[in-house]
Amino acid sequence: MDPLQDPHPTFTRSAFLAAQGHRWCRGVQVVVSDGSTSYKAAIDRHLGHARHVLDRFHVVRWFAAGLTLVRRNTQRREPRGQVTPAFDPEVFRARFALVRRGDTLTDADRERLDQLFERHPRIAAGWHALQELYGLYLAEDRDGALAALDRFCDLYATGELPEFHHVVDTIIAWGDEILAYHDPTVDRASNGRLDRTNNKLQVLRRVAFGFTNRANFEARGILACPAIRSSPPRPAALTP
Repeated sequence: MDPLQDPHPTFTRSAFLAAQGHRWCRGVQVVVSDGSTSYKAAIDRHLGHARHVLDRFHVVRWFAAGLTLVRRNTQRREPRGQVTPAFDPEVFRARFALVRRGDTLTDADRERLDQLFERHPRIAAGWHALQELYGLYLAEDRDGALAALDRFCDLYATGELPEFHHVVDTIIAWGDEILAYHDPTVDRASNGRLDRTNNKLQVLRRVAFGFTNRANFEARGILACPAIRSSPPRPAALTP
């Protein structure tokens, strides 16, 4: 989700938190969100005492978007709008390997990227910039994350990576929430497990073309997501 544009209304989040009561809200110590401005507004209003952390998965996706723009601009051999863009097939085929962390690449992937970098120095610069951004999460503590951010800023200061402008704006706007990942009280919290469960439930609902019986949906969800802990569903007539 774009951190600067959120179509969801704020009042729904605020109403939910308000409904939990003051005592419940005071008990929240850490809150993890996906970078939605409506979530931030609700959190600041009702959970201002809690440590707000941006989920790592969403932040990394923003980081990778900068390199994706570099790759797309490199693929186009002619200025957009003048002719139909012609794409460099080697650059296109490397799109998935490019956004991976360097320590997860196979030898074959690394060799292919090295060859690509020799022909396209801007892609090489973008890739190294992305690796420094990954360093924010690979670091052992906040100081290490700040050091990785400084190295990224040095690369960005060369002026050769305008595609990372939006990434820099995002870091400026959400820097405290991003670096909060390394706070001792946060202990690298993430909502990845919850997002994974929600995704499975959404897939179940689409595959079934919607559930008309809540008990059926709960039972199917528990089978698909063993980690879910739910109270036994109320007795209900099963539907085909």
